[in-house]
Amino acid sequence: MAMMTSNNLRRGIDVPLLLITYTTTLFGILMLYSATLGDKINYAKSQIVWLVVASFALVVGSQIDYNRYGRWTRHLYWLNLGLLLFVKLKGHGAKGAVRWIKFGGFQFQPSEFAKVALTICLAYYLVEKREEVKDFWGLVKSFFYIAVPTAIIIEQPDLGTGLVVIVVWLCMVFMAGAKGKHLAILFISATLLFLNSA
Repeated sequence: MAMMTSNNLRRGIDVPLLLITYTTTLFGILMLYSATLGDKINYAKSQIVWLVVASFALVVGSQIDYNRYGRWTRHLYWLNLGLLLFVKLKGHGAKGAVRWIKFGGFQFQPSEFAKVALTICLAYYLVEKREEVKDFWGLVKSFFYIAVPTAIIIEQPDLGTGLVVIVVWLCMVFMAGAKGKHLAILFISATLLFLNSA
């Protein structure tokens, strides 16, 4: 049984991607350790703890058939939206930004969860609507799918995470078959709208 699990795990792993991910992460932790040396709070240690937790989640997640995630996407989408709205109403603020939910001594940042949740939800959405996304208005609909949670994230304010979500959307719709000219029109329209409202 253990051998079967080990074989299944190895078969589904993209080794180069995994090496790049862990190398980049460990390099970041090393830079964080160097920058915060002497601080009372050991930020590098907390990041190592989260790396271990994330590695465990990676192993568990790799054992689940990705097709099963499709059944959970609607619940995941609304859970994510609910958490973001909860932050807006009852969130914990620091340095002018309200991004966290406090549980005793533990702080949870829903916008970080949103990056993973929206990626999974959008992937399933694009599988279901893969023909529609090739049409301009189908592409616009896919953007509105992520627009509300992204707008809430940017309003926190967390522009960095909001831009990450938008870039993920761009990459995913392009891979799903969206036309370059449609993306260009949408980008120019959004830029003009932003400049007029600024």
